[in-house]
Amino acid sequence: MTLAWKDRALSNFEYLMNLNSVGGRSLSDLSQYPVFPWVLSDYHSEELDLERAESFRDLSKPMGALDADRMAQFQENYDSFDDPKIPKFFYGSHYSTMAGVVLYFLVRCEPFSSLHIQMQDGHFDYPDRLFNSVQSTWKMCTTNLSEVKELTPEFYSNPHFLTNHNDFHFGSTQEKRQVGDVILPPWAHNDPEIFIAKMREALESDYVSACLHGWIDLIFGYKQRGPDAVAAANVFYYLTYPGTVDIEDIKDPAIRAATILQIAHFGQCPMQILSRPHPRRGKIPIHSPLATTTAVERFETLRFENHKNYELLDCTESVNSGNAVIAWSESRKVMACSGIESGCVDLVFFNVQDTSSVHKVTGKSSQLVQSGSKNSLVLSSHSVMATLRAHHAKVTCMALDDNILITGSDDSTLKLWKVFIDIDGENLSSDERVSGGIEMKSFLCLYGHLSPVTNVAFTSKFELVASTSKERCLVHCLSTGELVHCSSLDLAGNRTVRGLKLCKYTGGFEYVYD
Repeated sequence: MTLAWKDRALSNFEYLMNLNSVGGRSLSDLSQYPVFPWVLSDYHSEELDLERAESFRDLSKPMGALDADRMAQFQENYDSFDDPKIPKFFYGSHYSTMAGVVLYFLVRCEPFSSLHIQMQDGHFDYPDRLFNSVQSTWKMCTTNLSEVKELTPEFYSNPHFLTNHNDFHFGSTQEKRQVGDVILPPWAHNDPEIFIAKMREALESDYVSACLHGWIDLIFGYKQRGPDAVAAANVFYYLTYPGTVDIEDIKDPAIRAATILQIAHFGQCPMQILSRPHPRRGKIPIHSPLATTTAVERFETLRFENHKNYELLDCTESVNSGNAVIAWSESRKVMACSGIESGCVDLVFFNVQDTSSVHKVTGKSSQLVQSGSKNSLVLSSHSVMATLRAHHAKVTCMALDDNILITGSDDSTLKLWKVFIDIDGENLSSDERVSGGIEMKSFLCLYGHLSPVTNVAFTSKFELVASTSKERCLVHCLSTGELVHCSSLDLAGNRTVRGLKLCKYTGGFEYVYD
């Protein structure tokens, strides 16, 4: 499992869920509910910048040690504590408890709402003590001496716990504010789905992937107990550790019942499943095309030289695709590509026999991709031109985002390409360098359609590729090629899918047909 995570066959979310399961945590046990980390520290900005390290929480430290002033107080309490029966501990509360964490965060959803009411003697807790604001809760958990809460999986997967969709009457706070939906950070734009998508994006980010092993060491690993836990300021009350007390040895029924109750409600650490430092996550791999019995030519690396000094000719047809203007002349065999944002014009020469085979795809303004003659592609970036044979049949659709290009074809396949562009030819991997060029690597070939592919769209954030043909819509994993969804379209007559879009916030997709 760890090897699969290192090789990025498992996402951070999936890996944490698996670790929780191995550590004895379960969604069916509120006192042993799965624990997830706070990964962000920015809950106040208008826009969330995941390129800034300051946007993230330090995952090498427990929640109690994030604030230096508060940690100094915890350290003083630890040093001054002296009891012949109770071992020293830093924190009087816990990061995962039934009432203080699980029912606190999930109070708006059943059955947690009813369980919360039962624990509060038939009513909701005081409005000021309910989960009301993400930003306020983060501040409380990083500054209050009695709070070191971590999160639950719902913060990265389920927006429904953030809304009062059951219309519960929680009352009003001392500031006369009615408690209803959870107040979200400004960067969520008051939309729970955007909040969850951003949180999930942060969890799967390069920064968290590079640091998550530190948090795993604290919760499931070698820093959970012993001298390493003391050095990391990660020691909790002794009853929170599994196996610390043998209930069967307690003879007094009253003391036994009180101990069981305290263990259930005070919080529990997961079982320690790692005794050595957890390895770091590996870099994103480049996959080879999938093996298949279908005869589709495989392109590992293609390299092209620069083409310059061609004059711009009059165009007989042109298309404005929103982010770029593409124009071509069927008689003069020239294509002009102009990114609206950059204002630059790229000239591409190719042999057009059927203008219907020319398709518009835009990523960044400097990258424009068109299908050329029948089954070839033309890619231009600034003054760099490249042409390659992509399929054995006509290219029917394409999608481009950053350095990934996906092509669909009449041969019912999808091919995924890594595109490396270097104007000066200084950083390409080929041994022979030329003045300017493009290097393209095919890393996956996807199958599953029984007829020509009509539309393709993908999102790097959620690693999903959605494609349609006349009879079905398929969703593949972008990094592994695994088929994750298949739905039948059953379009009668000449009806076809005209458009396909993926939601950048949720990873969901929608298609429009005639």
